[in-house]
Amino acid sequence: MRALLAVADAIERMLRAIADWSGWLMVVLMVVICFDILSRKMGFQIPSRCGSATVTSSTSIPASTR
Repeated sequence: MRALLAVADAIERMLRAIADWSGWLMVVLMVVICFDILSRKMGFQIPSRCGSATVTSSTSIPASTR
């Protein structure tokens, strides 16, 4: 029985550590999102490599699908 309690305590310590890290990472995520929103509101846009933040208007619909 003591062995099972020791295993349960080890699992609980591991889960608490994961929860602590997740909580702090959530705070970091909120700070990054707030910075992104505020910087866009002020007109400063950080260029990205993948181009997901840019909207291209050069796409056209082919005539056959209209």
